[in-house]
Amino acid sequence: MTPFEIEDGSSYNVTLAAVVLRGSRKLLPRDKHVLKGSVIREIVESHGWEAIHDATPVQ
Repeated sequence: MTPFEIEDGSSYNVTLAAVVLRGSRKLLPRDKHVLKGSVIREIVESHGWEAIHDATPVQ
């Protein structure tokens, strides 16, 4: 995915490109996720932008 400006307090509809471990939870690519920008930032810092298939702001 092309990097974009993440706003920590905003929510995003996210589809992952790979399994992401977050604590004891597995975030799976087959599921639709609604994540805060701060969570997306953590994923990108630990797994890179390659882990995010698509992310759009919640309207």
